[in-house]
Amino acid sequence: MYLICNHKNKLTYKEVKEYTKKLKNIKVDNLNLIIAPSLPYIYNFIEYELASQDISVYDCDTITGDITGRQLRSLSVKYVIIGHPERRKKYYETIDILKRKIINANNNNIKVIYCFTDNGSSIEETKNSLESEYFSIKDVLKNDAIIAYEPFFAIGGSNKLDYEYTNEIINFLSKITNKNIIYGGGVDEINIEKLLKFENIDGFLISNSSLDITVLQKIIKKLT
Repeated sequence: MYLICNHKNKLTYKEVKEYTKKLKNIKVDNLNLIIAPSLPYIYNFIEYELASQDISVYDCDTITGDITGRQLRSLSVKYVIIGHPERRKKYYETIDILKRKIINANNNNIKVIYCFTDNGSSIEETKNSLESEYFSIKDVLKNDAIIAYEPFFAIGGSNKLDYEYTNEIINFLSKITNKNIIYGGGVDEINIEKLLKFENIDGFLISNSSLDITVLQKIIKKLT
């Protein structure tokens, strides 16, 4: 079971120092806990399995502000999140851009956590859209890639989860990709109990719930 904690751009350095002290006291037996910290603080979590929140489209060019696969590999980063809904929307990341990022991750032996998203349209429209996207990236996605389903409308927990809809999409992604499927979007210590009952769910990508150590501890306890 995977639990990927995406800190986004939330914590300050002081908060990270307090966070790591408390995190050390939490037992994570039989759980693949992966931390995706803000880039400036990645070294504070070096003792954990690490994921980067992004990777450069370019692997060799000199680009101010970018982070390359080579740099991530030097920090023993094992995973990278690609295709997160927020980055798609804010940075206009196209499928071509996402494919180039996947290739850079592959070239540096970094496992891809690829995010699929939708806006809660009809179930058939969603399936058609997801299938089309998957087959457009299938040729560059390695067998060990992890598929994350993170509907845009559920991010941040502002909307109530539609469990039937979510379960059907997860089952569909599991069928067409034949890869580990994780869910992200409004996951908390309460609704995770229902989500855990889904047949084809292999873990979770959490953000807000991962920032509160008390909530995170409750989630970990339910997963282990």
